[in-house]
Amino acid sequence: MRASESRGRQTEWFTGWFESEHYLKLYSHRDDADAHKLVALLQNNLKLPKNARVLDLACGAARHALIFAGKGYKVTGYDLSSTLLEIGKNAAVSKNVKLDLVRGDIRAFPFHKGYDLVLNIFTSWGYFSNDEQNAEVLRSAISLKKENGYFVLDTMNPRFVQKNLKPFENIVKNGVEYRISKEIADNRVIKRITFNDSGEEYHFLESVRLYNRKDIESFIVNSGVKKLLWFGDYSGGDFREESSPRIICIAS
Repeated sequence: MRASESRGRQTEWFTGWFESEHYLKLYSHRDDADAHKLVALLQNNLKLPKNARVLDLACGAARHALIFAGKGYKVTGYDLSSTLLEIGKNAAVSKNVKLDLVRGDIRAFPFHKGYDLVLNIFTSWGYFSNDEQNAEVLRSAISLKKENGYFVLDTMNPRFVQKNLKPFENIVKNGVEYRISKEIADNRVIKRITFNDSGEEYHFLESVRLYNRKDIESFIVNSGVKKLLWFGDYSGGDFREESSPRIICIAS
């Protein structure tokens, strides 16, 4: 048995799962459609200079960063997963796009204030069990933007998750059956992924803290930012707590 949560190991769930080839296989259906929609939404609502400096924190495989870079912005992506960063680097080469990708932990930035746009998007926040750590990530991210710059957070809407959660799901990809269970416990959405590959059983976990709009507003305002703009989906719909799939906050 191999597991990101077994054998008494205290490793954080994302350190192993995001490096796994099975993470890429399970989510291979993801394309750039939502990424393009979010980038368009931000461009329509932000006044970015042509040579804007953009920082994408927890950028993953750099889908959003690549789109911003393709529009001529100076973009840096930051992520813990060397596997996902390598995919981003290869994509940048194939698209002939200039993109700076840096590996590191989101709790320790090697960056300084001076970005026109700082991003934490596509549910790349709330991974830590400690609320103060999650709040500190936002404070640190906001501190990196220019005085007239922007910080954007995009995460799940708890009410939408509660209403639409599928407790069990089986997905087959490349001959591997992934058995997935989901639950909400202690204000976290927890996904357990189990599968057998070449006769060996694997167990992985995803665990993300659910914060509502009021929580997020409190964190951001306490970081010194007062002007907030809210959306509830990538098409720019108004945020509605009972029905919006996303919480998108533009802080300036």
